[in-house]
Amino acid sequence: MKNKKIIFMGTPKVAGEYLNSLIQNNFQIQAVFTQPPKKKSRGMKLTKSPVHLLASEKNIDVFCPNNFDDETINQLNKFKPDLIIVMAYGKILPKSVLDLPKHGCINIHVSILPRWRGAAPIEHALMNGDKESGITIIKLIEKLDAGPIIAQEKFTIPSNFNKLQLTNKLTSIGTKLLINTIPTILQNKIILRNQEEKLATY
Repeated sequence: MKNKKIIFMGTPKVAGEYLNSLIQNNFQIQAVFTQPPKKKSRGMKLTKSPVHLLASEKNIDVFCPNNFDDETINQLNKFKPDLIIVMAYGKILPKSVLDLPKHGCINIHVSILPRWRGAAPIEHALMNGDKESGITIIKLIEKLDAGPIIAQEKFTIPSNFNKLQLTNKLTSIGTKLLINTIPTILQNKIILRNQEEKLATY
């Protein structure tokens, strides 16, 4: 199981937590794809993403394509990935990438899909006074956050929770759920469940 080839795609600090969890659990990360370095702060210095920095520290090859052109697709093809894991990458994957890995592409989303598809699900949950939140792992399709559900875990949000507390709790749940779900995916033992479109927030 641990010799399966995995590519990780993510950008912010929270995505780095998932990448680190994969590394600590001895999954073989062939390469990391992340957003290109951006100019930040008053000095407008080019700054690498948290995922980029972690991957470099762990001696994992890092790629920062502006888009998925033929060159990038060819590069991905060379890795012959068994699975692509996406967490807060910031780019939508074209069908040519979705079809590439043997076991497809999966995405970790920090809400109980189909509620709060798209950006800022944690903020939306808090602003709307949601009683529940959770993590959903889906099989990626071309429509944003609309793919069938592979795994999902819910929990009740304490009334005094702020954004940081909710983020940390979801990360704790999500990293464990991901590590426990990957073997099922790689053994072709998943049972996909379609999202209830009538419950979608967009």
